[in-house]
Amino acid sequence: MLFHTQATLILEQSNPSAFTLFENSQKDGFKNAEITEVINISDSKLQFNLNVNERIERSMNFNFDKEIIFLVDKLLSVDPEVIISFIFQDMNDDFFGVRIYGNASKNDSIQSGLLDSKIWSSDILNLEDEFYLDDITALQEQFLEKRLPWIIQDIYYLKEYSNIINMMKEKPMPSPDVDCFNQNQGKKEWSGLDYAGADEKKLEWICDAIIDESIILKKIGATSEVGFRSQMTLIHEEFSSDLDDQTIVHRFSAYKLDTSSGEVLIVSLFEEGERVDNTFEPYESVINFFDLRAKTRNLSSSVFNELSRNFIKQ
Repeated sequence: MLFHTQATLILEQSNPSAFTLFENSQKDGFKNAEITEVINISDSKLQFNLNVNERIERSMNFNFDKEIIFLVDKLLSVDPEVIISFIFQDMNDDFFGVRIYGNASKNDSIQSGLLDSKIWSSDILNLEDEFYLDDITALQEQFLEKRLPWIIQDIYYLKEYSNIINMMKEKPMPSPDVDCFNQNQGKKEWSGLDYAGADEKKLEWICDAIIDESIILKKIGATSEVGFRSQMTLIHEEFSSDLDDQTIVHRFSAYKLDTSSGEVLIVSLFEEGERVDNTFEPYESVINFFDLRAKTRNLSSSVFNELSRNFIKQ
């Protein structure tokens, strides 16, 4: 048996039934991990220190993810607000991640489902700060928001974001500065969106600044402060090859932009480029906005003024 990862499995929050079930699970142990220490933290919190191996001979392809999910399913059957965290760190201390398990099903069937499409293996240890969350209850949110404040506020809105992103992908518009110019000039290419008399040149500066800021966000969930105390988060990304020229790569990405005064936009980027040394290099970009508060793709004067204040150097 070859152990390659040290890990901690913690029952963070539970009722007495879940605590007893979790405590008794140590008797059977795990097929793909060795419990090295049990620490009784409180009446509702228990910790297992583990050595986790990537593969055990004759394990029948039964990996540690499946073991934890099986345990979580049993715990959820007796406590739908249970919280389990799994913290792992490789032997050379270079990589670290954590997963929070918990689920509040909206129907009678309680399922964890957290890693059904994400199989944990040593490959994931080259990524930092991995978080996987399912639907959560109010009590679970209270526990989590202290640890993951940047993602908790979006948990209940992910479906809404997804619908908006799909709509923006299926119905792309010209970049706001180009579309605003077409509106002001009465050109037939105008999309019909309203820009409330915005200055098209300032809109171009705003669009360019947001596109430039997006470059630093490399993976889903990445967040950065942009402009003047605004926050931008990458929430969707997909790539495709051009049907006529396989050297051309298309990238569609979406971001949540929170400005310093509380305006919230979904920003989508349509980019065309190529891969250079395994890195996507765009040479053409089209940006679109969706105002989450107003539920519209129109650009109000208040949103334009806020974007100007945040992204145009005075």
